[in-house]
Amino acid sequence: MKITVIGTGYVGLVTGTCFAETGNEVTCVDIDQRKVDKLKSGEITIYEPGLEKIFLRNLKEQRLRFTTDLKDGIQDSKILFLALPTPPGEDGSADLKYVLGVAHELGLILNDYVVVVDKSTVPVGTAEKVKSAIAKHAKVDFDVVSNPEFLREGVAVDDFMKPDRVVIGTDSERAKKLMAELYAPFVRSGNPLIYMDVRSAELTKYAANSFLATKISFMNEIAQLCERLGADVDMVRLGVGSDDRIGKRFLFPGIGFGRFTSFEVVLEQPMHHHVWIPADRRGEVGVVRKGKSKVSFGLRGVLGLRHASNRKLFQDILLGLALNLIHQLVECSRDFLRLRGVHRMAKSLGKA
Repeated sequence: MKITVIGTGYVGLVTGTCFAETGNEVTCVDIDQRKVDKLKSGEITIYEPGLEKIFLRNLKEQRLRFTTDLKDGIQDSKILFLALPTPPGEDGSADLKYVLGVAHELGLILNDYVVVVDKSTVPVGTAEKVKSAIAKHAKVDFDVVSNPEFLREGVAVDDFMKPDRVVIGTDSERAKKLMAELYAPFVRSGNPLIYMDVRSAELTKYAANSFLATKISFMNEIAQLCERLGADVDMVRLGVGSDDRIGKRFLFPGIGFGRFTSFEVVLEQPMHHHVWIPADRRGEVGVVRKGKSKVSFGLRGVLGLRHASNRKLFQDILLGLALNLIHQLVECSRDFLRLRGVHRMAKSLGKA
């Protein structure tokens, strides 16, 4: 089958490469000419174990190609995957300008029936917006499907090639048939293709992320109790995780999780006054307190901020645990001169 993946970031490149590995003709489209040139020449632009080998093989066998021309890239394709960034806005809500921008362009250039698939992590209701954006100018039939990804960094290739499940949100029998044909090689071992309505598929991604984050938060609360009561959290973890109803995974206490763990981003607007999935903020405090109680230290700098001049990347840092942890370390440190630039930048974004 001929398919197109629009966007060559982490999800897009893994998706395109893995579909090519099962014999599909895949065209990946990206607006970044430098990135496309690198990919065409065989230079992979992300690191993911196992990806480069199959990327080079499919590039050599001409099942995988790259272009910046959207009209050329979708020519004769039956399925178009949107694997585009959805960066957080100032209020934390997902910015859909890239997704809806491409949808608008597609409406102008579609010349035959296609299935448009939301592969990006998007708020509930995005598929309806994509459908409306395409429909404004489209002169042909099309369907919009939600097909969330559940890839784990470090094992994304295995996750894609041997998925636990494939979730497909659509009410169109025509779209179901095409998606079933495309995913057939990936579910031969019996792992299910799960069909549902579009909104349920969109919410499934957030529900899965939030549940895993909840397990981490819960175990960090247990770790706090163990610290106070003199118990061993690793022994407690083993005892709890041996129950099949609970499972052993995501029960390791630590500093906590990063961004996008609340249902706030599922909706069109923040919901600070309504529902908030409890985010783990105690793990980071515990780490600082534990360090403070054992050692007197001077903070010379923080690794991982080398690219903090990139506004979007810095906002990602701010949305996670990192900045709060930095502030606490600064309070504990005698030497924090090198962090003053971080504080100034945070204040300029109104987040400090």
